[in-house]
Amino acid sequence: MYRKDKYWIMSLIRFGMKKISFFNGLLILFASLQIVACQNEDDKTLLTPDGKVDVSKAVQFKVNFADYNADEQIKSSRAGNATNDTVSRQFVELENGLVADIVIKKDRKPSPKPVATRALENGSYTMLAYKNGTLLDSLKGTVSGGTFTVSDSRDGMGLGAGTYDFILYNDKVTRNGNKLFVKRENMETALIGRTQYTVTASPQKQQVDFVMKHAAARLSIYLETPVYERYTMSNTYTIQKADFISLPSTGITSVASYDPVTDNWSTDENKEYEHKDISIYSQTYYYFLPSTDFSKVGVRAREGKLFRMDLTAHPIQFTLFRNSTILSANASYSAFVQVLPKVYYLMSDGTIGLLDKTTRFGGTKTPIGIVLSRSKRLAVGLGRAGNGSTTLAWQTVDQYSNNKIYNSKVYSSANLFSALNDLDGEHNTWDASASKDGVTIKANEKEKFPAFYAAAHYGEVLAQKGIHLTNGMENKKWFLPSVGEMAYAYRVLGFGEDNSFPGGSSYKALWYYALWRGAFFDGGCIDFSTSDVTYFFTSTQYDNGLAGMMIFDKNYMEFSRSFTKLQQQVLAFVHY
Repeated sequence: MYRKDKYWIMSLIRFGMKKISFFNGLLILFASLQIVACQNEDDKTLLTPDGKVDVSKAVQFKVNFADYNADEQIKSSRAGNATNDTVSRQFVELENGLVADIVIKKDRKPSPKPVATRALENGSYTMLAYKNGTLLDSLKGTVSGGTFTVSDSRDGMGLGAGTYDFILYNDKVTRNGNKLFVKRENMETALIGRTQYTVTASPQKQQVDFVMKHAAARLSIYLETPVYERYTMSNTYTIQKADFISLPSTGITSVASYDPVTDNWSTDENKEYEHKDISIYSQTYYYFLPSTDFSKVGVRAREGKLFRMDLTAHPIQFTLFRNSTILSANASYSAFVQVLPKVYYLMSDGTIGLLDKTTRFGGTKTPIGIVLSRSKRLAVGLGRAGNGSTTLAWQTVDQYSNNKIYNSKVYSSANLFSALNDLDGEHNTWDASASKDGVTIKANEKEKFPAFYAAAHYGEVLAQKGIHLTNGMENKKWFLPSVGEMAYAYRVLGFGEDNSFPGGSSYKALWYYALWRGAFFDGGCIDFSTSDVTYFFTSTQYDNGLAGMMIFDKNYMEFSRSFTKLQQQVLAFVHY
């Protein structure tokens, strides 16, 4: 009896549990149907009356902000190292024997503005929807807290399933037909963003992300004092005032238009650029519309001093870009400008040109020398003469007598200045008649006249460096320069003046040593001593058996003399 009762009780329990499970299942099913019904009812509100997706309701538009060069900074950080940020480099010839070395770089650092000002500003915005280059609809709204909210009172924007280009712009941008316009007075605050998104057929909540970018490009300018190694020109290089100008006066872009279909900018209107002082020694940005032709944007330095030139009386001006160049919207650039003496370089093929013609600065030519006189076709080799020898003796014929005369023409050692008109270096080196004995050709005497021989065989130094002379340069005669020819380096490369010599048996004159060093340095010469003083032999000879010598000091250049048995540095000259 007990077992039967127990069995009956257990069966009743199992039956009850099945009833409870069935009941719960019914409850879950009913609840699910209710949810689906609600969802379907809500989804209907995401559709327009004609059954398209109402993007004003179905799509949430999130709006972010990309500061100037944000894309470039991301690329650089992803690469793990610094990218090549140089946009262009050019050498612009100026008046008064000057040239502007202009380097344009993209900024690789965040905006100097406070974080608060880099955030997206709230305000009125307009959104456009394009498909296959055709404008379908537009919506007005506001951006607040990084979200675009439609404020149009009309029905929303109905779009079928497909891929669309969405354009969003703020109230500093205007639209006329299918183009957007930005005026110069609004360019600093005008924002435009575009994105591509595929709208799905099912009426579900979707999200489209915009990245708003500046419509303008910006540029900072630094007028830099030249620095060569540790030598600066700050004492003679003081540009005090400069400004932007239009070159020519026809003006630069004042209204730019943006085509959402092609994603391109173009100029709609030009006006002369309002003269604006440039902060030349600190980072101050100046703004331009992206279609601006920068070959027409000039800089004028109008107050200060450049070497011995008064900029107030003789202002200089130059363009930042040689060719027509369009800067990118939302891009930030810096222009680094050095105004330097105009230095022409002699190339391996016998042609001459500025640094931008050389391989070191983007050209195709190999420099071998620095042009000292175009009228006399005189140039100095870029490197030291002598195969591995840093210094050489003028002569070794008689090491113990300093009264020997080896040149057929000599000058008074009491008046070194008298030799400044001696331009016979090639004659002294290569002609037997230049020797006192009328027989010796010093260019061929390696042991007897090492300095002459080294200068005459400078082509061998170039060959060892892999530089091959062509177009007749291989037949030119290199030589040990005279005092007068060495003086060209002082005048041309160091902005020296003959009338500054005080007189006497030794002549000292102020010059710009850094510029002289810089001309060799820029040309690729790296083998000169970093000493503040360098001594160079000339082919000129004075009485008492003394050889003419030029002393190039960081503060002055000196015409002097040297015992011929002593060893000095040698430069090779050539008539090209």
